Amino acid sequence: MAEKLGDYLTRCEREVPSLARELEGKEKKLQFIQSSKLAMYEDYREGRLSRDIFMAKQRASRAEKEKLTAAIEQIRKQLCEANQEAEKAKQLKQTIDLVRPLREYDPAVVRKLVNVIKVYPGGRVELEFRNRDELATVLLGEEVESCVLDTESDASLTAAENW
Repeated sequence: MAEKLGDYLTRCEREVPSLARELEGKEKKLQFIQSSKLAMYEDYREGRLSRDIFMAKQRASRAEKEKLTAAIEQIRKQLCEANQEAEKAKQLKQTIDLVRPLREYDPAVVRKLVNVIKVYPGGRVELEFRNRDELATVLLGEEVESCVLDTESDASLTAAENW
């Protein structure tokens, strides 16, 4: 479990700079295409390019520009999502750092993490978390909205202690 969490945090930390470098490269290439458009027109105006060649290069340049613009928008979207994931990862790490050292009940921590605690006859306890459980999503690939503990069952207590 700790290995999966470490991998997730590392992936989040690496993805943002990688996408930023990719975005920068595509934007530079787009600027080059835009600046070469002027040089190409100068060549045409001075007679170094025929009209047909100029038009063909202009169409190719326009197609490349459209392709790069679409790629840049996609990378910007991915970068925004990666920044959000990195922020979630930071918050997840802060939550883990807050909860991990706890060895006894701390009302302040419980208030931060749990929205509702329901206690039923027979010792059954149900916890409803304030937010979906990011840790479970990362580690197990599923969302956990509540946790049910049965204090009469040794297996449930063991699971609760590990939780």
